[in-house]
Amino acid sequence: MGYSFQRDTVNDWLADASDEEEPPVLDKSGQCLVMVGEQVGLAICVPETSDRVYLYADVLAVPEERCAEFYEQLLAYNAMPEVALGLVLAFDRDARSVVASYSTEITSIDTVDFRNILGNMSSAVLSLRLKLDTMQREHPDQQDRPPLFTLA
Repeated sequence: MGYSFQRDTVNDWLADASDEEEPPVLDKSGQCLVMVGEQVGLAICVPETSDRVYLYADVLAVPEERCAEFYEQLLAYNAMPEVALGLVLAFDRDARSVVASYSTEITSIDTVDFRNILGNMSSAVLSLRLKLDTMQREHPDQQDRPPLFTLA
């Protein structure tokens, strides 16, 4: 089974999951953007020599101030399943934002699983945004400081 089969499989799933007349498809580099609802864009990526599908979503803009505290907290959240909701949080240098990511082997899921992953990740990203915003507002020593997180 070649890697082009992996991309064809994901394109089939994208077509099945889409309500659009022209569903999204992976480009030549194996990437595309899918809007889930109106608030979450998921970047889908299947690298040329990979048997995995990767999903990424912007969560937060990186603050200009208090970067050390920000990164310390971000790393801590990766160890807290109740905050990260099963996603991995990372920093996107180009966009200067925090992204959530998820990946799985293509052969271990089917079209129904893929559709569920899209919906679950979208919900998790929205929940993460809300959780981080709430945590910031409720943290008692944050009152006189600029916000630690800014929603993307």
